[in-house]
Amino acid sequence: MSKLISKQLKEIIFQLNLAGLKSESQFLDDALKYSGSSLELYFKVSGSLSEIISNDLLKDDVLKKKIKKCNEDVSKYIQ
Repeated sequence: MSKLISKQLKEIIFQLNLAGLKSESQFLDDALKYSGSSLELYFKVSGSLSEIISNDLLKDDVLKKKIKKCNEDVSKYIQ
């Protein structure tokens, strides 16, 4: 797995917890811990990151930008 993407995901998980989005952060944390391969992880988190970006519950624009950037990096890796 890309160290950059792993670092981005860990930061996003931390910030989602701070924002009170526990289920979203837990899903990403579980995917990070238990995915069998990098490709499996990227497919799992890609949809979740897209959903979080469009989620009206997340009001933090800075965090949305971080999530969008991470999702773009994940998409590049998958392709």
